[in-house]
Amino acid sequence: MRKLAQENAFPERDTPSARSLQIFRARSTNDSAWVAPLRAILLENYKRVNNAVAEGDSKAIKSWTVDEYSKSTLRRLRSLHPAGRSAEYRWRLVSQPSPVQIVSIRAVQGYLGLQPPRTGNPLYVNVLARFETIQSLTKRGVPSTVEPKRIVEHLLFEKRMWYDTPWVIKEQLYVDR
Repeated sequence: MRKLAQENAFPERDTPSARSLQIFRARSTNDSAWVAPLRAILLENYKRVNNAVAEGDSKAIKSWTVDEYSKSTLRRLRSLHPAGRSAEYRWRLVSQPSPVQIVSIRAVQGYLGLQPPRTGNPLYVNVLARFETIQSLTKRGVPSTVEPKRIVEHLLFEKRMWYDTPWVIKEQLYVDR
């Protein structure tokens, strides 16, 4: 968090000092926390990916996911939308029992060019976020009696801060209970 504060790299927040106590509040779900706009961005990207899977939009999945998560999400898409069959699904986020929580933020110097980056800053950032949601997936045109399910997911997002690209989902982590 300190590196992000030094680079003033929190979205929609002006970080006056890297020595603020806010750097210890990465897990905060308070709307005044430096990470609040970032949590909103991650939730929006989470919704986009789930909608893309339901709608069979592989291009959107490829632009919002990378690496292993992209491969597993595309496999899930192919299982919902087999070739030659058009089945339209509707994904819906019913509610959030708890807000998105950032579990961990890691930032390292990732830009290794001789000149400073033209846009953004030189940081490569990973954010592990916890999503607790109640969601449903229904087939369009078919009345559903399936109850929405409570889902808890831990997703690793990444961003190369020197590119004007979105936060992408890199990996899903599984927590032992």
